[in-house]
Amino acid sequence: MQGWEAIKALSEGKCVQLDSLYYYKVVKTLGKMNTIMLIDSRNANRHEMPCNITGVGLMRDDWEIYEESYDFFWAMEQVRDGKKVKRQCWCGPAHMSLTGFTNTTNYLCNKGENFLSAEDVSAKDWVLV
Repeated sequence: MQGWEAIKALSEGKCVQLDSLYYYKVVKTLGKMNTIMLIDSRNANRHEMPCNITGVGLMRDDWEIYEESYDFFWAMEQVRDGKKVKRQCWCGPAHMSLTGFTNTTNYLCNKGENFLSAEDVSAKDWVLV
């Protein structure tokens, strides 16, 4: 997508990126001003620094939407609120049923036994579907 489309996506609350190392997101700062933050996605502590997208960045046409990921407890809160979630490595969303929280893309389990693994619970790559 082009630079102006990336700015529009930021204004809609989405995150955007130019490469796989960093992404941009809008955060609220003091007062009513919004600030665009550049976030190092390789860093577990999510190093953030204020930035501007101007000049060459606006002229580039290789912007992409970046889905910010979260941990399992965030995912459970989203499911409780009626939203669908998945891990980034899955094809489809997870589901809550009478038998528990299941992953429809886990083909290692028998039908009806596809519960989340310990790896899924400890993962920090949960996103909204």
